[in-house]
Amino acid sequence: MCQKGFVEYHLIHYPDMQVTDKIKLVYQAILGPHHLLDEKSILKIKENILTELNEQSNHQENLYEWIGPNYVRVNIKKYYEIYNNIDKLVLDFYNSNTKVELDKDMLKKMMMKYIDSSNLVNYNFEPVSHSMLYKERYQPHYRLLNSKYIDLDMKVKQFDNYISNLPSKSIVALEGRCGSGKTTISNILENKYTVIHIDDFFLSEKQKETYGNKLNSNIDYDLVNNNLEKVINALKNNLPIVSIKCFDCHSQNYYEKELTLKDKIIVEGVCASSPKLSKHIDKIAYLFVDKATQTRRIEQRELKDRFFNEWIPLEEKYFTRFDIFRHCDVII
Repeated sequence: MCQKGFVEYHLIHYPDMQVTDKIKLVYQAILGPHHLLDEKSILKIKENILTELNEQSNHQENLYEWIGPNYVRVNIKKYYEIYNNIDKLVLDFYNSNTKVELDKDMLKKMMMKYIDSSNLVNYNFEPVSHSMLYKERYQPHYRLLNSKYIDLDMKVKQFDNYISNLPSKSIVALEGRCGSGKTTISNILENKYTVIHIDDFFLSEKQKETYGNKLNSNIDYDLVNNNLEKVINALKNNLPIVSIKCFDCHSQNYYEKELTLKDKIIVEGVCASSPKLSKHIDKIAYLFVDKATQTRRIEQRELKDRFFNEWIPLEEKYFTRFDIFRHCDVII
């Protein structure tokens, strides 16, 4: 995912962003927190964070916000609420302060994609503060971290925090490219939420003969929708268990699976947020993975050649056609 997608995500979710906020977003996404290198003392960093913790209100927020492929804004109050400690945040922030060469032409070119050039005439490529309106509406108190510090535990807690604040009986699609960790995260949370795997609803070989050349035709959407309707009806009637129909690709046979219904439902897998399923999906969470990490993980899988030559190109068409990243509700 290129920088454009992250900027568009922020423009949608923070509609009161002013010019200075857009400048700050692009500046941070490209250069990270290097302009804070004078804050060398770890004790001083911790002191400043603790001061900000005492200043914050009860503004509901995510654990972190991606601002680009390389950096995230970690919201310090939510971090402290979840971990009850800021020592790792302090250290990760300190280690994220690496010197990045300032390419003014590249930075200006990137900014001009989202900001009218007339607003950049007097900009001297120095760091800026958030606008007063942005501060009033969104109460930003965060630290920039290199994305390499967003480990599995933080991703699980980001997703868990997001779901836990949704209304009861919500159904959340966990989207993302193959190799991003969707199944891993869902399995970690399956004791708390009911998990439905899209991989249980592939088309049979016979069906593929008819639908195989159509976009995203690996998924039997009729089967998924029928099962989601069963789940929704069971939730409405407060039933503890529901049986859904699944498909086994190896045996090419259908089978029944019993689901223990919990307060909220996760539907995980590529195409979980397809428009063909949208009537049953309340929210979309997108699990980001960079290309290098995805490639490394897929290299370790069986059938890796089919992933690279068949399945990944197919899912890329899906993500591009439906602009899934731009329309998601949270990035994990």
